Amino acid sequence: VRGHWEEFVHPSGAIYYYNAKSKTYTGMNVRDCSDGQLQRLESWIEMSRTKLDGKQWLLVVEPILARGKEIYPYYYVVPENRIITWIEPVDGFLLFQECETVWHWNHKSTLHLLYIGIEVQFIV
Repeated sequence: VRGHWEEFVHPSGAIYYYNAKSKTYTGMNVRDCSDGQLQRLESWIEMSRTKLDGKQWLLVVEPILARGKEIYPYYYVVPENRIITWIEPVDGFLLFQECETVWHWNHKSTLHLLYIGIEVQFIV
C-alpha cells in the first residue's frame, strides 16, 4: 500500500494496516494520510521500540488527534504467551471500554467475561 505498510480486512470488516518491518498494526489509514502524519507515526514507533530492549513484540497503535495534538494510544502483544502490555502505566478503563459487548453476553462469571472479551478483541 505505502512504504512497508500492507492493507488487510479484519473478519469484522474493519480495514487495518500492518508493517512487517516494524511489527506494527494500526487502524490509521496509511494509504490516505499525509506524508507528515505517516512520518510522525513511524518516528513514534521507532522511539517506542527503543524502550523494549530488543524484544520483538507486536505493536498495535491507534493515533488520534486530541486538543489539536497527535497522541498514540497503543499496546504491545506477545501472542505466544497471550500477553497484552504497555511500557508505562495505563488506565485499565481504556482497555475495558473496548470490551463493552461482553457485558451483554449471558455468562455467570464476570472475570470470565472480561477474559473472553479481551481475548476476542485483542488476541484472536
